[in-house]
Amino acid sequence: GRINRIRITAIGTARAPDVRHEQNQGFRETIISSEVTVTRNRPVRAAYIRGVVFNDYNSDGDQDSGEHGLAGVTVRLNTGARKLTTASGQYAFRVDPGTYTVTETDPSGYNSTTPNAVVVTATKGAVVMANFGDRAIGGYGTILGGVELWADEGGGLEPTHDGVPGVEIYLNSGQRDTTNNLGVFSFLVPVLSYTVTMVVPPGFAAVGPLSVDKTLGAEGDTALVLFGLV
Repeated sequence: GRINRIRITAIGTARAPDVRHEQNQGFRETIISSEVTVTRNRPVRAAYIRGVVFNDYNSDGDQDSGEHGLAGVTVRLNTGARKLTTASGQYAFRVDPGTYTVTETDPSGYNSTTPNAVVVTATKGAVVMANFGDRAIGGYGTILGGVELWADEGGGLEPTHDGVPGVEIYLNSGQRDTTNNLGVFSFLVPVLSYTVTMVVPPGFAAVGPLSVDKTLGAEGDTALVLFGLV
């Protein structure tokens, strides 16, 4: 018997097919040509939910100047998605447009100054914000210090009482500061124990230790730290 081959050519928009028969090298071909419609689904533009979890020192529910972010705090959506806040306390979700519940879990040693769960509506191509404030249960104290220039005046190294600006200071909790034009730095932090460390700038050498341990015993306490450079 004969072998029939069928060739189908798709061109474009829909119409009734054209059918014809041809002889090709001993085979009888049935050729069907038709136009088809191709529909592309446009992708839905994403929406974004962003925010920050911050140290609410004055418990007013707003992030004021100097109220630093809290790192490593869990923020999740009702969809099951979750994020940990960055070193600056920020988080972000890329989502489909819709309504979501955003929930923050208080870090250990903190209470909330804002609701732990908020409902937001995210629209395509836009960013909706949801911030969360937390306050340390034991309150806050201050680590205050300075970096002083030392010099050898002929009788050994002595402090000059001149501050060194632009020196980086950091705490084991992750907070960082840079000395001002008087060589002074400060941290407003929860009442805990800390290690304060100086980063020696190029062209200098340290006089004394690079790290100092300090403990804040109660709210309002101030711990003093002095570093020397030569």
